[in-house]
Amino acid sequence: MATVGVVDVKDLTLFLDINKTGTFVAVACATDASIDFNQALRRIECKDTAGGVDFAPSTKEWTVSLSGLYAIDSALGGIQLVDALLASQKIAVKYATAESGDAYYTGDVYPTNINLSSSGGSGENATYSGSFQGLGIPTKAINA
Repeated sequence: MATVGVVDVKDLTLFLDINKTGTFVAVACATDASIDFNQALRRIECKDTAGGVDFAPSTKEWTVSLSGLYAIDSALGGIQLVDALLASQKIAVKYATAESGDAYYTGDVYPTNINLSSSGGSGENATYSGSFQGLGIPTKAINA
């Protein structure tokens, strides 16, 4: 059943299909995930604008970022993301809930930065974070 009302942050996450098999897996131990959509505007300035400036839509771009707790034995986490970056591997992403009927965005990305971190004191969690550049325009779909 589709989510009703405000989405709980724990329910919205990033799913990846690293090997592009058609099977998406939730990112392991994610603590934060986001998708950003941007549209550039082109400047229109001519005599017809009477000294003012108009703008028109131009190119669109999207990026994805995530962070999480690093676990070497996790099915999908920091090590797999580093491997994908080092191999210049295209990854399929899905920013979604797991709830049937909910809308989501999906598309292909390249990893642009993966950070593994053990900063902090003894007793703290190791972490990872990543940034991804979207390719083309993402597709909106509905969870089955």
